[in-house]
Formats: sequence, C-alpha cells, structure tokens
Amino acid sequence: MTMPPKLVIFDCDGVLVDSEAIANAVLHDILARHGAPLTLAQSEAEFTGKNRYAITAYMDSHGLSLPANWSDEFYDRSIAELSKHCQPIPHIQSALDALVAANIPFCVASNGIHPKMNATLTKTGLLPYFAGKMYSGYDVPNGKPAPDLFLHAAAQNQTDPADCLVIEDSASGCAAAAAANMPCLVYTPKPADPPHGAIPFASMADLPKLLHL
Repeated sequence: MTMPPKLVIFDCDGVLVDSEAIANAVLHDILARHGAPLTLAQSEAEFTGKNRYAITAYMDSHGLSLPANWSDEFYDRSIAELSKHCQPIPHIQSALDALVAANIPFCVASNGIHPKMNATLTKTGLLPYFAGKMYSGYDVPNGKPAPDLFLHAAAQNQTDPADCLVIEDSASGCAAAAAANMPCLVYTPKPADPPHGAIPFASMADLPKLLHL
C-alpha cells in the first residue's frame, strides 16, 4: 500500500495495550491447575492472539479437560488484573493522534470479549479513541485466524477490504488479515520473522510514516 489506508484496523492486546503478559499469567495458572504441561513462556507462545476455542482444543488434544465455566474465571481474574496494571504500548497515543489529524478512520478488532477491551482501553486512557468502533471475535462466527472479524470491521465502516490496513502482533492475527486480503503491519519490538507476508515494524513512533501520513 503506497497511499494512506481508508480504514486502519488495530488489534488490541499487544498492539494498543501491553496486556498479554498479565492475561497469560492468569491463563497459565488455570491451565496448569488442570494438568497442562506448559511453562509460562510456552503458554504465551501457544495462545497469544488465539481465542478460548483454541485453548480448549489444545487441552482436548492432550487428553485434558477444563470446567465448563473456566473462561468465566479467566475473564473475571484477568480483567481485574488488567484494570489495575495494564499500560499502553509506547507511542501508541501519538500514532492515534496522527490518524485523527489526517482524518483517517480507525477501529479495534480483537479476539477478546468487549468487557476486556473496555477494561484495558479505559485503564490506558485510550477508550475515547475507539468509542463505537470496537469489534470482538465473539461478534462473528469465527475469530482470528479466520477473516470474519476483520471483514466485519470493514463492513461496519463501509470500507472495501482492499482499502483497509491491519495492525497486528500475532501470527493468528496476521493470518486473519491475509485471509481477508488486507495488507498487514506486524508490531514486533524484538526481531522476528514476519508471518503471512506482514510487514514488520519495531516502534509505534514509526507508524505514521509507514501509513504515509
């Protein structure tokens, strides 16, 4: 994409807010109590960007099970921790301000539930940027890595998918963008191979230039 996009679609966790380590610590504790053979680091690598169905599928594949209400415990505990400790990704507010100044619409599309997005964006002061422009993987038949969520966000904003740009941090999200035929930038503060043809960048301070603002 050589021109500014007509719609920028942000992932939430790891892109707007530094929440993944906090939520993963809660998830790892729950899974470990039910026998999952994972270290904390392995849990983060396995489940970042994925939804609860991927987690239950992993447990099933290892002959393990979770109680029916396990996701209620996860969200209750993680939202409580995020509401106290979540921080914004460095330079994200200045990047959002640049989009506002350029009059380029943007939204957030996350596999997480709406209350979690509300909690993290409220704690970090970013919620006013996204009021009325928040989409969850639970709003569509299939969350990431399926394209449904990004296509839903584009449709809600009356924008052709080809004119959208996705900002992601996970392989699952990059796969969803590729499946939706949307160009994707992947935020990787540490060097990493970009998944699914996404273009890597290391700092949100670089985002306005990458968007040709």
